[in-house]
Amino acid sequence: MHARLTPRALAALVCLFLLPATACQQSNGSAASEPSPTEMPLYSVIEEEESGPSRSIVVEVSTTEGLRLVFDDVATRLTDEAGYVVRINCAGSYPENRLATGRYAVGDTGATVTGLKRNQKEFKPVPGAECPRE
Repeated sequence: MHARLTPRALAALVCLFLLPATACQQSNGSAASEPSPTEMPLYSVIEEEESGPSRSIVVEVSTTEGLRLVFDDVATRLTDEAGYVVRINCAGSYPENRLATGRYAVGDTGATVTGLKRNQKEFKPVPGAECPRE
């Protein structure tokens, strides 16, 4: 697999790194210590790979709260017709500590690649998965 970063992907990465930081602020201006299911947790896209019509994205988070929100937020930025797999891991974990995996079929090509219906999403958290405490 060969990773390629297009100008569009670079712009998406900038948005992914900058927008969530403001989304995780409470109304009083202090950082949220425990995100509620309606608050976007901080996350980082650490890897994007492209192989034909398949795309693989790895995201890191520091909490198991709001994983579906993270997946949905990443998916809103995926616009190229392709089949996407989004893997959500604990930040800084080695080896990877997988928390959830999501798939997204953008267009007919994405449906062919993922086996999902056109523009359908699938999200599967790993049962019992947790991030290690520091």
